Amino acid sequence: MAMTRAERMEQYQATKSLTGRISHREKRFQLVAYTISTMVFGMICSALGPAIPWLAGNADVSPEVLGWLPAAQAVMCIASGLASSLMAYVPRRFHHRMLFVMMLWLGGFFALLPVASQTLLALVFTYGFQVLPRPWIGQMTNLLVSELYEDASLSSAAQSFNQGGFAFGCVIMVLLEQLSSATFGTEVMFYLAGGFTALSSLLFLKLPALDDKPAPTSNVPRCSQMPSCFTLTCSGLGILAVGLEVACGTWLITSMTQIGFSSGTAAACNVTFWILFAVSRLVLAPCICKCLRPRPAAMVIGGAAVAFLSCLPAAVWPHYLPAIFVAVSGVAVGAGPTYAMCISMAKERRELTSVDSAMFAIASSLGAGGVPFVMSRILAFFSSTAFFPTLTCMCLILLVFAYLVDRVSCTSRTSEEQPDVEQAVEEEAREPASPVVPPIVWTFWEQGWQNAPALCQACAESWECANPDLSIRKISAADLPDLLPELSLWPRLWELPPAQRSDLVRLTLLQKFGGIWADATLFCTAPAMPWLQALKSRSDNAAKDFFFVFDRSDSNTWAHDPFLKYKLMISNWFFASTANHPLVAQLFSAMREEVTRTSVPYFCMHHTFRALLEDEANRRLYDQVPRVSARHPHLLEFELGFSTSAVGSAKELLRQSLEARSSKKAQRNESLSCGSLDL
Repeated sequence: MAMTRAERMEQYQATKSLTGRISHREKRFQLVAYTISTMVFGMICSALGPAIPWLAGNADVSPEVLGWLPAAQAVMCIASGLASSLMAYVPRRFHHRMLFVMMLWLGGFFALLPVASQTLLALVFTYGFQVLPRPWIGQMTNLLVSELYEDASLSSAAQSFNQGGFAFGCVIMVLLEQLSSATFGTEVMFYLAGGFTALSSLLFLKLPALDDKPAPTSNVPRCSQMPSCFTLTCSGLGILAVGLEVACGTWLITSMTQIGFSSGTAAACNVTFWILFAVSRLVLAPCICKCLRPRPAAMVIGGAAVAFLSCLPAAVWPHYLPAIFVAVSGVAVGAGPTYAMCISMAKERRELTSVDSAMFAIASSLGAGGVPFVMSRILAFFSSTAFFPTLTCMCLILLVFAYLVDRVSCTSRTSEEQPDVEQAVEEEAREPASPVVPPIVWTFWEQGWQNAPALCQACAESWECANPDLSIRKISAADLPDLLPELSLWPRLWELPPAQRSDLVRLTLLQKFGGIWADATLFCTAPAMPWLQALKSRSDNAAKDFFFVFDRSDSNTWAHDPFLKYKLMISNWFFASTANHPLVAQLFSAMREEVTRTSVPYFCMHHTFRALLEDEANRRLYDQVPRVSARHPHLLEFELGFSTSAVGSAKELLRQSLEARSSKKAQRNESLSCGSLDL
């Protein structure tokens, strides 16, 4: 017997409660629904300006009387945006229903504008009511899209795609305005846009109810629910980004016609701008985020640089059409995704809250209303020839501001991420706890430790000296038949290069026995187990299983990384794991299958690990791993150089690094004199 819709929804909720996640197909459907709502939102937001003369004629007033409507709209959007932060108190299971009501409200009042325009009072009243839900829609869709994907690159791609809906809505409205003026009139345009908005609201009735997040505990400070300084700074970037886009789209036709171009040429450039603007958000930026996985800040800086360089020719030759076309294309492609990337920058630092999302909704309103108004005053004072020089200056300001925010952010994040090990160890010492992983350190030199170089001997001794309570197992190829008989009898193992053979050995040891893996060239400077216990105590993972590996996804912010082009996510010279951890087991299984190929790349484990995280379940497991940058263990090798004297600033930098991380990575082809570290 076929199940009813209510029974199917009940089964869906039960399944989701067991799995704890939604499928990729459901996420894509939700993203499409949010993007369509953003698209119709863009249609309505871009429709008012060109329709003001028609509305003024219906109300029997001059267009100048309604000229203050955009400014009033900005003020109302700011007030409504502040109020939208109250969504934090609305259970998430009602959010889709709220979006349905808001979209229906927006479309209904927008369709009523032609009727209400018979009198000025009714027009202002109706216009005000259709403005009120806009920040709520923007705030809610921004927040819901940011929650779809935990992976930073996928989240940035989704955010850009969602904001691309707004740009696509602007393109539709530009084309619809031209069509309506030539065929069925402006009044029908209002009915079409309002009706389509109301119809699109029905999508939210098809979306399943969201799960409620647990309420914050009473010991969480109230200030943690407020936007951070970094979020407010990203909102400021968002004002510049949105303002740059809207100012270009609003004043392009007027400036070009006053400069001397025909209205047809100006309209063609305007349509080109909005089409490229939509393509950059819907296609270009999501593809870059998904394939190259850049940081959001890098996307903002790169986009602002493209826009700035593209505007330079038009600023010098404002009467030269190819220069104008390059400027319009550069602003559309470069600055198009920047607002979405500003949101991703804030999410990269911490999970977005309703208040954070409200700040971005307000930033969008300020940018869309305030910056074009400033541009209008500049053009009125300096004439339309100042349009492209002003646009160039705005791009430069965005570029410099984004670069400074990124530099300050990298510096503060590096200091914030360093665990306060001493404090955590003191807390752990108050009540004894079982070791976070089995008290074994595995280190491997295939030819036997009696044949190991002096550097490797010194590194092994450092682990024994710093960790007297741990069992330091210095093993070689001769020990594998007893420890790992199945692996040692696999013929392919002995055909592999030594590095890949060592990769399989470490994974098999950790899967079978657990403990700590340390490369033979890893020098230990402090007890490892208290440090790992401190990491676990600071994480949100309460499970008995534990896995840790150093993170190097931030290596593009290091002073030097010779392997930057390989986009490595982890540093595999140090692992800590309980036995039979799912990530270790799956990585070993995938690695064993990968090395059966004829050609095995040097970074085979890194590529396999990245591919492993494409599965949502594995990504959730990895998200529970404490994030500690590999920059400090690599400091001696990559930044200071082994021959650098430990004096002055280098000495202080090394001291801070030793306090932050309990190990240092060396290379066996370098000599290391422990006595030279004058600390």
